[in-house]
Amino acid sequence: MDFKLIATRTKKIIKFQNHIFRFRSTSSTRDQSTLWECAVDNCPAHVKLNKDNSKIIKSNDKHKHSNSGPGGEHRRSDAASTSDSSQNSSPSLSRMNSLNETSVPVAKQADPNNSTETVVAASTFDSENLLPDNQSILSMGTPATDISTNTFNGNNSTSIFSATPLVRDQTKDLRFQIHSLTQEIINKQIQIDNLNEKAEQDREELERIKNKAEFDEAELKRLRFKSEEDDKIIKEMIESIRTLEGLPDKKNSNTKLKNGPTTTKQKKMSSEKCQTVISPRCAIPPRAPREVQFSNTNKSISTPTTEARTTRLVVFGDSHVRNLKNHLEKELPGSYQIHTHFKPGGTFQAIANSISSNDLKYEKVFVMAGTNDVCHSSWTEIENAVIEISTMFKDRTVFLVVVPQRGENCIMNKYVNIFNKNLKLLARRLCNVECIEINHIFDYQDFCGDKLVDQNNQRFTLVCRH
Repeated sequence: MDFKLIATRTKKIIKFQNHIFRFRSTSSTRDQSTLWECAVDNCPAHVKLNKDNSKIIKSNDKHKHSNSGPGGEHRRSDAASTSDSSQNSSPSLSRMNSLNETSVPVAKQADPNNSTETVVAASTFDSENLLPDNQSILSMGTPATDISTNTFNGNNSTSIFSATPLVRDQTKDLRFQIHSLTQEIINKQIQIDNLNEKAEQDREELERIKNKAEFDEAELKRLRFKSEEDDKIIKEMIESIRTLEGLPDKKNSNTKLKNGPTTTKQKKMSSEKCQTVISPRCAIPPRAPREVQFSNTNKSISTPTTEARTTRLVVFGDSHVRNLKNHLEKELPGSYQIHTHFKPGGTFQAIANSISSNDLKYEKVFVMAGTNDVCHSSWTEIENAVIEISTMFKDRTVFLVVVPQRGENCIMNKYVNIFNKNLKLLARRLCNVECIEINHIFDYQDFCGDKLVDQNNQRFTLVCRH
């Protein structure tokens, strides 16, 4: 059942089924239901609300009056009684009126004070329909003091009689006026509430459109950036192709050089065969072997040696990278120069911001992060950070180590798998980014007590198995 709770300046009222209900008592009603009675006196209708005045618990809608306001239905009876009393109070006036009718016919005039009109308020409580004709709100309750003058001619004499004035009940008129103004205030308050709700809806719609425009603008910037990167890659590929086309064909020249001596040797062998066939074989004494003696002088024979190339390797990441350098140095060859940069509690964006120009000299780049981004950072921030790292190391391959799962079977692993899946899809879109899957090589014992940070055993397993 719908109702309207309206708070005026001095009190609270309830509008229910086009009737006004007021609070019954001023006693303490904390944590108790409240009782509201009809605003019309001696009306048994009442409404009972719950403790927070949000729901009707019990109601009695049997009103003993119409919807015309308090005191509205007693106007006709009061007007009739006043008319009867005015006629009975002056017998001489009625006698003189009868003489006037017998002697001189005079047109009967209606008494303006004897009004039998009944004012009935409309259901919508329109201010124009609440008042009688030719009256305003300011004229309500003003007593009528009009005096009727009756004149008749009898025996050349003129008499003037004053009728009893009709005095209205000011109390009932004021009650009716207050009731009408209250209904008008209620209607205006309802209109204001409707306008506020509509304004709130328009504000929410405007905010939604603004957010959508910002999202579209960010997506457009990302696509523009990706298009520029693709254009750069295409230009580099075209330049490399043109460079390769301009180089001479070394393979054919090497083939010709190899075939030349072979042909001469074959000709020489064929001529020797011909000579052996034509000339008789002669006995040639065997030649004694020659001994080569070296002097005692010290001569250092230098052989060209190629120095091993040093590969500089760096690992960026969060707390998972701590102490990883020691295990890598034990397992990798000595030609690797290993460096680690870790930021405890760092996200992809924090790691991307920590990379400086001095870190761009490494040939092998690994990034091991994302644990602090799951269910915390937005995917837009993660994507922008990965793209930023890829742009910094555009001349070499960046390896992203996926986020390891928790040590126990918890619901968090579901979001870790979703994060790793999106990270792999992002790596496919970038030409110099690859993902390394590590979740299939870990055991439950490889994690610390908080099931989040890996132990040294896990780092050793990661280095040995991958």
